[in-house]
Amino acid sequence: GGQRIECCYYTGTITHVGESSSLEGKGLGGILDANSSLAVTVDNAVMLGSISTTKSSTNKGRIAPASSSGITCPNCYAADTITGYSPVGANTKNGADVNVSEYTTKTFWENTVGYDFVDDWYWDSNTNRPIQKVFIGVDPSLAKTSKADSSAITVIGQGYDNYMYVIESDINKRKPDKIIEDLIAKCILHQSKLV
Repeated sequence: GGQRIECCYYTGTITHVGESSSLEGKGLGGILDANSSLAVTVDNAVMLGSISTTKSSTNKGRIAPASSSGITCPNCYAADTITGYSPVGANTKNGADVNVSEYTTKTFWENTVGYDFVDDWYWDSNTNRPIQKVFIGVDPSLAKTSKADSSAITVIGQGYDNYMYVIESDINKRKPDKIIEDLIAKCILHQSKLV
C-alpha cells in the first residue's frame, strides 16, 4: 500500500520563507516537501535544483524531510552542489551525490536511475535531460450558454518513429470546474502511456 512518486526530477529553486523559527514538524524536501508518517515511496528521483532556507532544522533532506518516518527513497540522487545534508546515499532521503558530468548524460538516467527511453521518455540534446513523451493541452471555454464554444482537452504523445500523435481529443461543453476535473483525470490516465 501507500503512495508512490517515481521517475521524476526537479530543476528549480526551493526557498523556505516560513514565519516560524524552525522547520521542525513541517519538513523540507527537494522532491517531496511533507512531514509524513504515511507510507510514501519516492524512487528513481533526482534533485538538480537548489534548496535555500535560513531556518535551522534537522527535518530537511535533498529528496524528502529527514525525520518523516513513513517516507522511503530507494535509488534517488541529488546534485553534489546541494551541500550540508547527511547521510548521503542512493537509498537515503538525501540521495546519492551526482555531478554535472554524470547527470547530463543519457547513460546516467537510463542505467543508473532507470528511466525507460523506449516507452516513457526521450532524450533532449538541447537541455541534456530526459523529457516525458506525453503532453496534454487545454483549450478552455466557460460554457456560459448552450451556444458557447466547447472546451477541448487533447492528449498527444511521441511515437517510436518520433512523430507526434493525437492519443485522445475530448471536446465538450463544460464548466471550468469540470474542465479541471477532466484534465486531472486525463493526467492520471495517460501517465507514461504512448501510441
